[in-house]
Amino acid sequence: MRLFTLAQIRLLTTRLPPLINSEDECEFPADFESAVKQCDRLEIAVGYVSQASLEKLDSCIGQYRIYVLLIMGMYKFDGVPESILRTAQELNKKWMAHQCGEIRLVNAFKYHGNIYSFSKGGTLTSVILGSANLTGIAIDSSNRRQFEVSTLSTDLNFCTMCRDLIQRLKHEPISFNLADLSPVSIPIIPACNAELDNMPQVSSITAIDRSIYARHAVGRRFLLPLKAPHFSERFMDDGKHYTQSNLNICYAAPRGKRKARDWYEILFTVPSTLYKQPDYPQKGCPFLAVTDDGFSFKVHTAGSNNKQLSAVGDKLLLGRWFKGRLAAAGIVKPVTDTSADTDRLSMITQEMLDNFGCHYLYLQKTDKVDKDEDGNEIEIWLLGFAFDPESSIFSTR
Repeated sequence: MRLFTLAQIRLLTTRLPPLINSEDECEFPADFESAVKQCDRLEIAVGYVSQASLEKLDSCIGQYRIYVLLIMGMYKFDGVPESILRTAQELNKKWMAHQCGEIRLVNAFKYHGNIYSFSKGGTLTSVILGSANLTGIAIDSSNRRQFEVSTLSTDLNFCTMCRDLIQRLKHEPISFNLADLSPVSIPIIPACNAELDNMPQVSSITAIDRSIYARHAVGRRFLLPLKAPHFSERFMDDGKHYTQSNLNICYAAPRGKRKARDWYEILFTVPSTLYKQPDYPQKGCPFLAVTDDGFSFKVHTAGSNNKQLSAVGDKLLLGRWFKGRLAAAGIVKPVTDTSADTDRLSMITQEMLDNFGCHYLYLQKTDKVDKDEDGNEIEIWLLGFAFDPESSIFSTR
């Protein structure tokens, strides 16, 4: 058995009170960053990642001009969160196009190791091996109270063994590039929209109840088109490209002098070909919307000619449901001040809708009724994202 000197090994732990790091211990995020600064190639094989850590890795590529190979080991069998998959696919596409890296998925078995191999000019410089998944390079609320232990080694033989293992994991059929992922080859864990949590106007609906409501659908299915500019059109404030209306009314002029509009504000306008139909919800007749992702809240039609769809009692609620869902899926990042979003990167665009696979909202009446807070009967309608004109509101993408 080979013995390593202390000069060749460092212990990396999490700085987590009340267990304070000793003088001989270092922190994983700091040593990871230090090793990245001294390399031009980084090869990683880990069990799990997070959206924040993927974005951190992407910033390292841009800042330090390194090549990154990332292999994810557990998602093929355990399932992958929707936001992580979307982020990883976008970054893989970007890295491949710029020839600065790739992201692969282990296909043959569950891989739960965590190895980070650093090299410069073709020479191995160091390896980090231990319990820290990639999530550890970007500390957030999900891993702030998680204690990790890893080692950093500069021993050439040990570094070579670790790098060779990563290379073996890289080859097919052990793993494949994310660009080759088929829609049915991996379980996808739907994103949870936390924007509606603890809102008194919103109730949660079980999957069983949603299925029952779907079986009671009657009448016409209304497909309400989603209107947004293309990314290249996001500064065309000519009233024709939806940069300051509909889904993006938050980028219109503020109502007051001091405060910009809330990013979650939307003004959902329905075409006259729909709202003029006799079976479309009538103005002044609120209904209970049961959504395809498990919520219910009161909705009504409003505005001149009955052309606007909005939630009752909270002008931001429909936006929190719609935009919150895109944000949870990793499609867009919310902003607290739209006036500070000078590049309009958080504006809803056609590319975002394409990425999510959604161009309509779906609205259909059921033959079931409920009671409102005053004891009056209220109709129940189905509301959700329609992923193509023929899709069912409760179908799986």
